[in-house]
Amino acid sequence: MNNEAGFFLPYVLFITTLIFIIITANINTYQKEILISKMHSDQIQFETLFQMGHVAFKKEAQILEEDTGKLDYNFPTGAVHITYRAVSKDKYRLLFTIYTSDNAVYSMKTWVTIENATK
Repeated sequence: MNNEAGFFLPYVLFITTLIFIIITANINTYQKEILISKMHSDQIQFETLFQMGHVAFKKEAQILEEDTGKLDYNFPTGAVHITYRAVSKDKYRLLFTIYTSDNAVYSMKTWVTIENATK
């Protein structure tokens, strides 16, 4: 009755289980952080391509001859496809389709007003 050889085994098992739970939770959190960082990076890339396409369209809209059409812009980080339709002489309705270099696709509709329009 005085043999205490297995006295610490439940404590060791409990602490080992607790350590494994903490390690597993940290690994899971780390994986989620990597995913969030990738998505944030993609969002910044989409917004940058959108702004670059928007500025390029505004520059080119001054000399457009047709009221509807499509324009393609290739940038180092991706491509922007713009379908446009003139609503008035200085206002256009745009559909942006953005393709990144890692094959992600994003679409967005917007309005743009062109200052000093000549139409």
